[in-house]
Amino acid sequence: MPFLLASALSRTPPGSEDPHDAGTAQLERIVRRGQRTGDFDRTFSAAWLTDAILGLARTAAEQVAAGRLTARKAATTLQASALRLCGAGEEPTA
Repeated sequence: MPFLLASALSRTPPGSEDPHDAGTAQLERIVRRGQRTGDFDRTFSAAWLTDAILGLARTAAEQVAAGRLTARKAATTLQASALRLCGAGEEPTA
């Protein structure tokens, strides 16, 4: 499991049976918070960015399963890709 999502997926909010739902909700809250603080770009919605990050996570897992990346390399690539996707470290857009 990618390290970026490990802690979020380990907690299930009240009323939710699926830990993946918990992870998705937690990740979206993180993205929203980053957008509020100006650390993440606000061009795209938090829901869109969350889904895109989850797609990257699936791709990272597939690459590990296929033997094309080590788990460590997949995790670092996922983290870097997700931060770029969210616009972390870039100048805010107007």
